[in-house]
Amino acid sequence: GHVKLNGEGHLDALGAASNYASSLIRLERFEEVKALLRKTLPVARRILDESDELALGMRCNYARALYGDPNATLNDLREAVTMLGEAGRTARRVFGGAHPLTTWIGRELQNSQAALAAWKATSSLLEPLRAAAQKAEESFQALFDQQISERQAKTKKLREDLKSCKVELRQAEKEHKKAMDLVE
Repeated sequence: GHVKLNGEGHLDALGAASNYASSLIRLERFEEVKALLRKTLPVARRILDESDELALGMRCNYARALYGDPNATLNDLREAVTMLGEAGRTARRVFGGAHPLTTWIGRELQNSQAALAAWKATSSLLEPLRAAAQKAEESFQALFDQQISERQAKTKKLREDLKSCKVELRQAEKEHKKAMDLVE
């Protein structure tokens, strides 16, 4: 509504985008938040000063979407920590340490740092599991290949036995026919 009415660069449109992003974060719809803010943050940077309260809030929301996403990569988490660190320093310089925006950004920075630490801790635990899974997969493949090879050998043997039986059957049928011819 605000974008169509006032244009994407209007303060009301940017405020609405920031509020919408906050709502989407509460709903854990992180991909939508990131898409929205990737589009609106450059507009906010053009129009607003980096120390503007709305601009800082939008950057913080983007960082929250990055670190809050359960599919966050290491780079996402590092970007969130960096972005929140920069926003926190700016907010502290402009508004002071007791300002609600500064304390909010500080809490979000701690949360993002905790998410980054957890990612690092769990990724070091995952390496042995990945190695074990790789070894199990290789063992399975070797066993599978062995079974296929054994089945192929059995199939070949059965085909040879069948061929031999057919030859013997034809020979027996010929001898039977000869015997029947003699009886007549």
